Amino acid sequence: MGASTPVGGNRTYAYLGKEEFSFPNWARAVRAGRTFATSGPLLQFQVDGRMPGDEIAMRKGEAAVEVSVEAVSHVPFHRLEIVHNGRVVASREEKREPVGWRSRNP
Repeated sequence: MGASTPVGGNRTYAYLGKEEFSFPNWARAVRAGRTFATSGPLLQFQVDGRMPGDEIAMRKGEAAVEVSVEAVSHVPFHRLEIVHNGRVVASREEKREPVGWRSRNP
């Protein structure tokens, strides 16, 4: 983060689910990998119904997964991209703010 980035511009979230917010619950979520970083919208992201930090076992030759993402922001945005290993694998652009997206992509 540099001088041009406003305080709070980059944030990391830990998903607690229905757990009460406390340091032990937050630390458990971080250790489980249930986190994401953003400089924009609040994201809820699942792959094959699994949360960040979960492991997805795939059979040999199986390459498609179902992705569900919800992005909420107080600042309007019009494009949502899913990036895997530095490459955009899915993108959606709308005239209005997207409120949800479900897609099956390789």
